[in-house]
Amino acid sequence: MMRARALLVFMVALGACGGGGQALTGSVEAPECGGGYDLEFADVELRNASGEIIGSATTSEDKATDLPGNVSDDDPTCRVEFAIDDVPDSTFYELKIGSHDGPTYSADELEQQDWHVELSLS
Repeated sequence: MMRARALLVFMVALGACGGGGQALTGSVEAPECGGGYDLEFADVELRNASGEIIGSATTSEDKATDLPGNVSDDDPTCRVEFAIDDVPDSTFYELKIGSHDGPTYSADELEQQDWHVELSLS
């Protein structure tokens, strides 16, 4: 199986939830779900500034056919979603989805974007 080293192009947004920590939600888009991308039902890890795992989730099934303009199930575009509840405070956050290392964000960057992350693998 081909393992594509993908470039993560991202926009970040984060949204507050009730209770202790923030809820981090996000989506990942790629040209396809298979091949080297392996995005459906992938493990999601969130690490703090010390490198400790502070949150985890699993991505959804492919949501690409739900996007505006997609009229066919034959569209190879892949879009998966995830949510991590009760994210504790940290100065920096690092995201990893499946085998794809993601970007690192400061707490300020995430707060400015309302705790929602949109990533694109190309």
